[in-house]
Amino acid sequence: MYRHRGIRKRYGFLLALGFLLLGTAVKGQGIKYEVLVPLSVEAGRPFNVEFRLINAKPESFAAPDFSGLEVVAGPIGSQGEVQNIINGHSESYEWYSNTYTCIARQPGKVTIPAATVTAGGKTYSTKAAVVEVRAAGAKGNGSEAVPRQEAAGATLDKNDILLRVTASSTDVYKGEPIRVAYKIYTRVDFQVEDVKYPAFNGFWTQELDVSGYDWQRENYNGSVYQSRVIREYLVFPQQAGTLSIEQASLSIAAQLLVQSPRNRSLFGDFFGGGPQIEEVRRTLTAGPLRITVRDLPAGAPAGFEGAVGKFTFDGGASASEVAANSSANYEMRIAGSGNLPLVNAPKVEFPSSFEQYTVKSTDNYRVAGNNITGSKTFTVPFIARAEGSYTIPPVRFVYFDPQAARYVTLQIPEQSLTVGGDASGGASSGGGIVSGVNKEDLKILGDDIRFIRTGHPGLHRTGWMFLWSWQYVASLVLIVLLFVAALIYLQKRIRLRSNTTLVRNKRARKAALRRLKAAERNLQAQNDRKFYEEMLRGMWGYMSDKLNIPVAKLSRDNVRAGLLEKGVEPELADRYIGIISDCECAQYAPTASIRPRELYEAAVELISKFESRL
Repeated sequence: MYRHRGIRKRYGFLLALGFLLLGTAVKGQGIKYEVLVPLSVEAGRPFNVEFRLINAKPESFAAPDFSGLEVVAGPIGSQGEVQNIINGHSESYEWYSNTYTCIARQPGKVTIPAATVTAGGKTYSTKAAVVEVRAAGAKGNGSEAVPRQEAAGATLDKNDILLRVTASSTDVYKGEPIRVAYKIYTRVDFQVEDVKYPAFNGFWTQELDVSGYDWQRENYNGSVYQSRVIREYLVFPQQAGTLSIEQASLSIAAQLLVQSPRNRSLFGDFFGGGPQIEEVRRTLTAGPLRITVRDLPAGAPAGFEGAVGKFTFDGGASASEVAANSSANYEMRIAGSGNLPLVNAPKVEFPSSFEQYTVKSTDNYRVAGNNITGSKTFTVPFIARAEGSYTIPPVRFVYFDPQAARYVTLQIPEQSLTVGGDASGGASSGGGIVSGVNKEDLKILGDDIRFIRTGHPGLHRTGWMFLWSWQYVASLVLIVLLFVAALIYLQKRIRLRSNTTLVRNKRARKAALRRLKAAERNLQAQNDRKFYEEMLRGMWGYMSDKLNIPVAKLSRDNVRAGLLEKGVEPELADRYIGIISDCECAQYAPTASIRPRELYEAAVELISKFESRL
């Protein structure tokens, strides 16, 4: 699940839940010192400033200058211990804090300077923190020290949490890459319950890794949010016209703070009737996004196969001299930026006496900005069968440059190749073989046909003959029977293979367990992202094969309906779908409440149960 990074304080009598806090820290050998403050507060309302030291006991503490703030309480010292179990690993640490309760009287921005603490003979400092102070009664950004929901029921403003989709460009040529990002903006704590991304019809897509993105403070439309990219793609339009990236939706449960009206004083917040959490559900949407795709200009040169970008092209045969009947390679390297994954190997015209084999491709590219940059190398193995001097014609590669709006033709110059004698001493090097003009037309030399003997040959039987014996007849009968049996077996196999639904059904468990085994290996390697990715592939793929549902139409509702139709108990169906949901959410925001090992074992158990029922 995505879990917004609200920080909850756990000391004695003060319970302030759900702040969106700005934490700044300096780490040293496991020791961390940070300041926790709200992003925004209301003028005249109290809020807390906490200085927290982790994994060390403070020896001395120097408070900062609270210029611009009125300190009404503090410092209040507290300490505690935290124990977490994350992805099967236990983690624990101690913390010590000093908390001040402050009031800002004037709107604006207040800077809290660095505080210092001494621990273990070393001095640690926080970074300065900035707090936005709003005028009394003004609408906040969702991270106030005292929640703005003060009635019995909480309300969620439409601008408190947003889902946006952005594209690097909305007017491109066919085949030109576009970077599409889905970003969430929030001013409240929340959890994701369901997510649906578009199918990108008409695009070739490559999903990008977003694990490097972190939550950050961002000003959007005049309001301060915590924002993060949650999904990102590089898409290549495959057809001209106006294409639409469908709407994405995100079902969330916002966790809002509700303050009891009878506890409005400063000390009333300290004792009894503190903030309460109420969940408000909402579906966020982003899109649809329309992309204008221009067709490539007419009159493309011969050899153009859809490469779009800016490239270089070089290569040639691995040697200028080879021995007859020996193998060699012709290599072509395309480098640059563009739709490299979709680039095909240019065609090489070899002499007729050369044997060409399957082209091998080596990819070495990466996503850089809004494009794919790197190289793609094609290796064409070939064997020259006859001696002689040959010429490999020029090899052309044509691409479209969208920046210059023109086609560009690059080529590897023609190359001379000398084929010498067979290194193994075979027929091509002599031994009764003479070369013609091209040294390809071979003539057999030696003795002519000998004189045919006339007269009685004087032949006689010298031993037992197998032909027409009983063993010969029995062998014929056995061969016929084996042929008939093989024919019946093959016909049966053909009928079974033509029934793709049955074949997929039978292979579903094997394919799913193979994916789950790969997930378990990633779990043991502590690669959580690959673990959840393999789990989802295995579980979705199993239901696609078992229930004969096309991948494009896979959804939780379709899977549940298919299982119930097959007689599976509703509890098992809901449990299976629940595992898929946990994996999807934990893939982007791991949480201690989701244990990968338990998910893996539950998935194996459910698939075994489904095999006995389906």
